[in-house]
Amino acid sequence: ESVRSAKEALQLTRPDLVPGLIAENTLFNDRNYSDSGTELMQRFLQLGGQTKDQESRIEEFALEVAKGEINPENSNLGEP
Repeated sequence: ESVRSAKEALQLTRPDLVPGLIAENTLFNDRNYSDSGTELMQRFLQLGGQTKDQESRIEEFALEVAKGEINPENSNLGEP
């Protein structure tokens, strides 16, 4: 949801950047504080999304989070 909103906001930066950035911030916050956005962020953190291992494979990991899946061999919940 957040990525979709960010892409939508890019279109709002023309011809003036400032209103587009304000709109992007609003869209981003709306998505992050929605029920689904909060749920996805909690799952991301529970599955170790903040770890170096998951950050190194962020695209694949983000898809796993969105689908509710996680590959156990890629899970490293013990690393900060």
